[in-house]
Amino acid sequence: MGELGIAGKEGKVGAAGPPGPIGPLGPPGPSGPLGPPGPKGSTGDKGEIGQPGSPGLPGKTGPIGLSGDKGDIGPLGPQGPKGDLGPIGPVGIPGIKGETGPQGVMGSIGPPGPRGLPGLTGIQGMPGFNGSNGEMGMKGSKGEPGIPGKDCVTEGLPPPESAPTYLGSFSKPAVSCADLKEDGLFYINPSDPFEVNCNVKEKETCLKIQELEYDLDEIAITFTNDSFWLSEMGFDLTKFYNLQVSQLSYLLASSTGVTQTIRYHCRNTTVISDTDNALQVLLWNDNLVGPYSTKMTPMYYDIPKDTDTCMTSDSWESTDIVLESKLNTRLPVVDFFIQDIRPLNQKVYVELKKLCFKYNIPIS
Repeated sequence: MGELGIAGKEGKVGAAGPPGPIGPLGPPGPSGPLGPPGPKGSTGDKGEIGQPGSPGLPGKTGPIGLSGDKGDIGPLGPQGPKGDLGPIGPVGIPGIKGETGPQGVMGSIGPPGPRGLPGLTGIQGMPGFNGSNGEMGMKGSKGEPGIPGKDCVTEGLPPPESAPTYLGSFSKPAVSCADLKEDGLFYINPSDPFEVNCNVKEKETCLKIQELEYDLDEIAITFTNDSFWLSEMGFDLTKFYNLQVSQLSYLLASSTGVTQTIRYHCRNTTVISDTDNALQVLLWNDNLVGPYSTKMTPMYYDIPKDTDTCMTSDSWESTDIVLESKLNTRLPVVDFFIQDIRPLNQKVYVELKKLCFKYNIPIS
């Protein structure tokens, strides 16, 4: 290999070559200062309708508007399903008097009773007292029954010629005890006569009370395994009062208050228990009441201390249940709801001791 030669002089700069290719984009520079706002541009074309927005939050309740005009009656809708049986309604007013049935054959008149004893001789110058009534004569033989008419019970058969016709007799019943001047048993209600006990001094019309003549073990009601109504076990309202419901309604229509006493014969049961629900009575106005007043009714029954013997003995005992109301829409009692149920030989029987209706003397 040969030796290197001596370097020559540096040549002149050559002419500029053509521009090279554009280099890569450099990083963005820092933001410049905010320039002044430009002039308002012209209004652009209306854009397309956007998609519905999501529902907004509920607004505040606005003020109640004025009532609008009554709209037209809409078409009759389809018949709905049969509803549940409603509670028993109150006893209705007496129905229209039925037609009188044809007259039956009159029975033969019984022989007259013996003459009563003469009264004592009065003091001269003073009126004497009435003598006592003579004994009742023998009952005459029964006549042939007539054909009853519609709703005819006591009408259609005229009284015998010898029947008394004083005011308050069956042949001439009074409108009420207020028309009578003395105490005693009289007939009232000209359209449907029935007998009551008039207490003129106390201004009361009371029902005739029938004394208990049967063995309680034979007629009493034996308890079931659950609470029950006496009416479900054979209690008959008309037999208990010995009157029709329409006749009780007649008494209530002219009364200003009612008092009632019921004797509750019991065996292995009680009237008042620890829960006070041993016995409840159903009133004429369909309210149930017990021995204390409640939010439902201020009415309650009372038990006099001297009759509070109906406890839990296996022998027969009794308690008097006393009710009093100055309204003629509450009494009398129409049913008994018994809830003192225990695994014993439990029996009960109810006996009416008093039912009196207060009345006002009419202004003549």
